[in-house]
Amino acid sequence: MSRHAIYFAPTRATPLWDLGVRWLGHDPETGAATAPMQVPGFPAGRLADLTAPPRRYGWHATLKAPFRLREGVSGYDLALAVRAFAARLEPVTLPPLEVRDLDGFLALVPVVPSERLDWLAALCVEVLDPWRAPLDEAERARRDGGRLDPRGRELLERWGYPWVFERFRFHLTLTGPVEPAEGCQLAAWLSEYFEPALAFPGRVDALAIFHEPAPGEALRLVRRVPLGRP
Repeated sequence: MSRHAIYFAPTRATPLWDLGVRWLGHDPETGAATAPMQVPGFPAGRLADLTAPPRRYGWHATLKAPFRLREGVSGYDLALAVRAFAARLEPVTLPPLEVRDLDGFLALVPVVPSERLDWLAALCVEVLDPWRAPLDEAERARRDGGRLDPRGRELLERWGYPWVFERFRFHLTLTGPVEPAEGCQLAAWLSEYFEPALAFPGRVDALAIFHEPAPGEALRLVRRVPLGRP
């Protein structure tokens, strides 16, 4: 029941990586915890609750959402496929980012659309899909839950995830569900906190393979695969 995912993870030793890891309180590459953040007006317990969902998935932007490997495929097989795929790609410069509310949670998102980011994510979804196992009923219920429209269900059935292709939105998740009033207050604080990384956030220069050993466990960054290297 383990799962893998293909993410963008900011390059280590960059402001975007350091600030994000400290905000979530967990380094998905080393497994180390960081000191809890202190935000005026937010008790430590409330911040821990708000950051718990993205902390479990690690500091990242989704390119191909978590999936089980199809029968007969190993994590090593997936890594070889990702390496062959990544060798054909060129790094993508990230546009400036901003803190924004996305349907009730806060995230860092590009200030302007990026066709190259959308194209990269679409390729990850399509090219690596042969290594994905078909959805089971539990996965289908969790990702639909009666909330999707017909197009969303069509994408879910074909690709295992509804937020792909024209519905993809590049983002690095900052919180779980947040109330509107506290969301506005927290977004203002986060905009100042992430300010050193927003104007020049860096490049997508590698595909990051994350692994969830068992349902509900934290995902770990197990391998960074550079783009454009044979």
